[in-house]
Amino acid sequence: MSIPLSVLAERLGGVLSLHQSAISDWPLTPQPPLPQGGEGEPEVTGFATDSRDVKPGDLFIAIRGANVDGHEFVKTAFERGAVAALVERPDEGPHILVENVVDALARMALSFREEFDGPVIGITGSAGKSSAKEFVAAALSPLGRVMKTEGNRNTEYTAPLMWAELPLSASGSSRGEGAGGWGDPAAVVVEMGMRGPGQIAHLASFSKPTIALITNIGVAHLSELGSRDNIAKAKAEIFEALPACSPPPSSLEKGGGSESGVAIFWAEDDFADFLRSKAIGRMVRTFGESDAADAQLVFYRALDWDRSELHIAYDGNRYVAEIPVVGRHQALNATAAFLVAVCAGVAPADAARALASATLPANRMAIRREGDITYVLDMYNSAPPAVLAALRTIGEGLDSKTSPPPNPLPSKTTALRGVGEPGARPRIVAVLGEMRELGEFTEAGHREVGRALVEYGVQQAILLNAGANGPVHFIQEAAIEAGMPASNIRIASSHEEVRQFLQALEGPAVVLVKGSRGVELERAMPF
Repeated sequence: MSIPLSVLAERLGGVLSLHQSAISDWPLTPQPPLPQGGEGEPEVTGFATDSRDVKPGDLFIAIRGANVDGHEFVKTAFERGAVAALVERPDEGPHILVENVVDALARMALSFREEFDGPVIGITGSAGKSSAKEFVAAALSPLGRVMKTEGNRNTEYTAPLMWAELPLSASGSSRGEGAGGWGDPAAVVVEMGMRGPGQIAHLASFSKPTIALITNIGVAHLSELGSRDNIAKAKAEIFEALPACSPPPSSLEKGGGSESGVAIFWAEDDFADFLRSKAIGRMVRTFGESDAADAQLVFYRALDWDRSELHIAYDGNRYVAEIPVVGRHQALNATAAFLVAVCAGVAPADAARALASATLPANRMAIRREGDITYVLDMYNSAPPAVLAALRTIGEGLDSKTSPPPNPLPSKTTALRGVGEPGARPRIVAVLGEMRELGEFTEAGHREVGRALVEYGVQQAILLNAGANGPVHFIQEAAIEAGMPASNIRIASSHEEVRQFLQALEGPAVVLVKGSRGVELERAMPF
């Protein structure tokens, strides 16, 4: 991307100063932009919200946080090559002055969003939204180029930035290849994070999704929202942001008319009825494993530790897909993505075939083999349902209980088992960190995981808190109560202790490594 600073200031609704002297005018009134492409006018080629990440050509966004004020680092940003800063108070150096950075970024994003008329898919959920985003982008690829949220740019500060990277000019004409080599995208996929009420509504206000997917309503963010009911209400804001129409009586069952947005959710979700009620006037579609689902996952099997097959029943036909990851929960994410793509106009067979091209984010059921030990690294985030899904995936892979068809692992059995000797069954070892943001469910959730360790056949486990007096002792207590020998489960006091445990581990073994990001379990890996 390359946007004249004056154009960006206009879209942000701010006051632009290219001079070293500070602006003192208040209240703010947007100023006419400089002539576009004028001699010497700076152009913005990127954005940075952290002064340490600034690259030459970036606009530095000064964020007032609870503990750190980005305005204190504007000078550092200029030293690293920023062309200007987006600020809420007058500053020296080139800057765009706005009353509120969050509102200004939303205004900017909306100005670009309104120049795009293709499908926009908004994705949220308590778990799986990042993986679902990658599957959706892959399934949409038969339409052409797909632009998607990169990394974790899913907050009120970072989500708007993607829209400035659309290859459009102020007049809507092409800006060439744009950021990252994009041509004109055929579809845009937006991941939406959430920490409290109103945040999804804010993100949707400028992304304006035409199709919205809620992967599930879980227990993440209980500490902020207090109950799953409140989580469901907050997530459902994405459905309320969809375009709606007044459906004729004959279409009430499906939820909307031809001009409405499409609301997609998990058919077996505890809050399915509630989510449907929040999608009145929109077309409603569901994915899942029950007969009630519009896109039904009817078969799943692991082909290897990093490859699986699924069959999706849709509209009276069955479609076979392969995805580059294992886990029934990931197969459900892929089924949801298939449904999204079909609703966006992709032929079902093409959508199923395209799922194989998905590139999942790092540390989502990633495989690392070290001799006769296979590590399954799932360290992006953690909540009780996600831990149980990962444990179930290990068991499915080792036991190969997911046939038909017969002999489901004809040439991959040894590799799948992660051992050197054909037929040998490795031990299952779990390296778990504490789970965050569970609120009043903290003890119950950790105890549920402790019982699951025994249920899914884990022989050894080591647990790590992010700090002193963390909740992993509930996992230990519950596992011992469920029958695990006390000598087989321990709590580590440091990352180094976990590393030493793994260095001393003898194979054959499969090691599941899972914990919330704040625990930083990657620091404990012996490789």
